[in-house]
Amino acid sequence: MPRLAAPLTVLLLLLAGCQASPAPSPAPSPAHPPLQLAGTSWTVTHIDTKATVASATPTIDFHPGPSAAPETPAAAGADAPITTNLSANGGCNYMSGVFTQSGASLTVSNLGTTLMLCGDDAVNAQESAFMAALGASATFTGDASGIVISDTSGAERLRLASDPTPTPEPAPKPLMGTQWNLSSFFENEAASPLVKGTSITMTIDNGTLHAKACNAINGPVTIDGMSFKAGTLASTRMACPGDQDTQETRFLDILTTATTISVQGDSLTLVAPDGRALVFVAQP
Repeated sequence: MPRLAAPLTVLLLLLAGCQASPAPSPAPSPAHPPLQLAGTSWTVTHIDTKATVASATPTIDFHPGPSAAPETPAAAGADAPITTNLSANGGCNYMSGVFTQSGASLTVSNLGTTLMLCGDDAVNAQESAFMAALGASATFTGDASGIVISDTSGAERLRLASDPTPTPEPAPKPLMGTQWNLSSFFENEAASPLVKGTSITMTIDNGTLHAKACNAINGPVTIDGMSFKAGTLASTRMACPGDQDTQETRFLDILTTATTISVQGDSLTLVAPDGRALVFVAQP
């Protein structure tokens, strides 16, 4: 019996050597890079988890950047930061700004908006919430069919659905020679309409402003790009009813202190350094 020990040991070693080696673990699947937003267009379906107004759905267009070829705007992007412009519509007013994407990080800055009075409380509230949510952007998740934008706390702020057709921005009306009808005053961060049954019009041509409130108003203006300065304005001296007189005074006070002028589509805005503004709409 002792003679069997060595062969048995050799047999056991051979059997151990013949056992299959463990199969190697499969290589992990590569993570999908975040969607590249530059060159994409979206419809906003929810703001702060609340559905948007069906008749005034906001939109966002992330303009193409240097790393987004127009023919492949949604191609997977690298983590290198991309900074370019965006445009949006809150359901009534047009907005513009700058966005920076780095991977799944998203920041939005320099947001500006036209100041038209929308005439609908729900739309006005939606636009305020939309602009606040857009400005709070920090991260996003999703794919080419839809994304969710969250703030720094991780709270959902915007839910977007893909819109293959960018929202066309209206061509700006010519500043000179167009009759501009005052649609609202903007004071204390709120828009207010004109006195019911009244109107204020303004035309600028060849460096001269002509306006008509209760009284006719005329005088020189200097415009250089977005810079605006009214010279000494002359006015007729008709007696106006109390509310119209007060309105005309408000108009002249903002007009003579305004330093910035901008035209977007058929809207013209004059802004004073204190934030007060006059918002006009072009005569159709």
